[in-house]
Amino acid sequence: MKCREFREISESYLSDELLVETHHQVNHHLEHCSECRTDFASRRALRRRVSSAAVNAAEFQIDPSFATGLKSRLREDALGAGFWTKFSTGRRVLIPIVASLLIAFGFGSYYLNSSGVDGITVKDTVSNGLAELAHFASGNHKDCALEKLARWERMSETDYPEKAAYSEKILAPLKEKYSDSIEMLSVHDCEFRGKEFTHVVIRNGRNIVSVFFDKTDEVAESRDGVPSPITSEIEDGLQVASFAQDKRAVFVVSDLSETENLHMARVLSHSFRQTS
Repeated sequence: MKCREFREISESYLSDELLVETHHQVNHHLEHCSECRTDFASRRALRRRVSSAAVNAAEFQIDPSFATGLKSRLREDALGAGFWTKFSTGRRVLIPIVASLLIAFGFGSYYLNSSGVDGITVKDTVSNGLAELAHFASGNHKDCALEKLARWERMSETDYPEKAAYSEKILAPLKEKYSDSIEMLSVHDCEFRGKEFTHVVIRNGRNIVSVFFDKTDEVAESRDGVPSPITSEIEDGLQVASFAQDKRAVFVVSDLSETENLHMARVLSHSFRQTS
């Protein structure tokens, strides 16, 4: 796929309106074309800002007093004697309706789960879903890795079970591809804006790199049997590369160049799939 072709169908890709084969071609193109990744990230960010502006617009907000009054009236109607009288006398009509709703709900749940698109929200695509979570990873990198760096440096020599496990899982493949100068400062669990992560803090020369494993939500790893690609975003001036592994979102965040950060993510993704 060429850049011109991608630009022509990028809006359809954002809306998940492409055929499966075309969708895979776009994913492949985005993984290897930095210019289109940047353009696509801008389009998605613009769509996100427009959506957020519409949702948060003052004219679309419910008046608090009206919402409180409505909630109170609904509760009174639901708990009042009249409701149960109507329910008992009209149960022959209500029971088939309730049964139909339950059947519809069951089929809907089955469809969503069998589609492999699970998590906190039904995302347009696996790639879009990871990208939507990228701002949590960039924020947590600043909040935890950088703000608490002195703490992680003091703890870098401390031994604990998780450190050994993640040294083999993350540090070893990175050292093999880069150099022995890469060191792991900390492995810990942390939370950022309601999202829980396992956080691995790495020093690569003068750069601090975070590898996050999302513990809060599950994501689909593939679509129609094809592994999800590595996505690359710029969030708050940081590079965020992400991919799915064992139904968890994995993020690599740093102030490295896009090429360097993406290469780190590729090394880890390849290593994880080989050992899983």
